[in-house]
Amino acid sequence: MDKDEISKDEVDKVIRYSMGKAAKELGISKETLYRWEKKGKIPKAKRVVRNNQRVYTPEDILKIREFKDEIDDPGAATLAPTVGKDSDEGTADRT
Repeated sequence: MDKDEISKDEVDKVIRYSMGKAAKELGISKETLYRWEKKGKIPKAKRVVRNNQRVYTPEDILKIREFKDEIDDPGAATLAPTVGKDSDEGTADRT
């Protein structure tokens, strides 16, 4: 069994999300989830051995959500707001 596969016994013990449930939880389409995975932007989904279905763990969902949040608001955590319209004080360095 490949490290990216989950046996039937493990599937029954682990909280997991199907691709559809994961996409719904994240507010994106299944196609977007697949595309991000294919491009290596997010963790590769595990596969259920018995039917080759993609499944995501809660940890995967957190990582994907962090990636999505970064796309939705790039640099939000790193850029400080401008204090005043005409002031250089507090202006974030965007170089």
